[in-house]
Amino acid sequence: MQLTNIIHLSPEDTERASIDIAAIVQSFSLSSPLGVLRYGRIPSAELNKWITTGVRADLKHESQYPRITQFGIDEFGLNVERYESLVIEDLDLQPLSSPVYQQLAPNHGQIVAHASFLYHPSNEKRENSDNIGKEPAISSEPNQTIDLPSSGHGELHRYWNQAVETALESEFGGLHCFEVRELNVLAPSHWRKGIASTLLTWIFPFADKIGVPVVLAATPAGYPLYLKHGFVQVSGKNGIVECDMAQWGGSGIHRHVLMSRAPAKQE
Repeated sequence: MQLTNIIHLSPEDTERASIDIAAIVQSFSLSSPLGVLRYGRIPSAELNKWITTGVRADLKHESQYPRITQFGIDEFGLNVERYESLVIEDLDLQPLSSPVYQQLAPNHGQIVAHASFLYHPSNEKRENSDNIGKEPAISSEPNQTIDLPSSGHGELHRYWNQAVETALESEFGGLHCFEVRELNVLAPSHWRKGIASTLLTWIFPFADKIGVPVVLAATPAGYPLYLKHGFVQVSGKNGIVECDMAQWGGSGIHRHVLMSRAPAKQE
């Protein structure tokens, strides 16, 4: 295992990265009872194609926004949403992309971890940005959700995604913060290697510098990691999002926990 340092994705990386990141997502998609209920009946090749299409759409959408790393460099300051996608590669593994893309990027290994962060300006700053006359051209809506293959549990898939997003919006909507949108590591081969911590903590200095929290919706697998790095569960009715799988043909309760990390005090 020969891991790279953090690599920042650019728009030119979209096609190559989409294939590897989709493999990461698929590697743990059936690791929970909820995942089995949603995706378990989808043939592997069809599931991979669907995930790859969604990852590609997400990366293209993100590429329309200013980068978090451009804070203090570009003219937009704290007034607009910003994204950053990070990956770590294993140089001992061949990328999964086609030979054409491998020839274009011959020094790359397979992407084995991916994180995506979103900066949310405060409502006041967002409103003020209307007056600066320099806001970039950004799509007002992300790419439309791609329908789950018919062999999957489409109704449950839509319900759960909406439940989590509604809770996030209810709890953090309008909050000046950074959000962890994605944090995925190839399972199980690259878990418990410190890779997720490396990606997660990358955003902390940015949040600490401007004094804002980092927020997220934690999966059961990710919850211990976030506790380790100073996140706490938010209080109130939005703190836990539950799915009673018995209502969808399964059994048990699946939970996501909304969490927040307060900024460290600057000396």
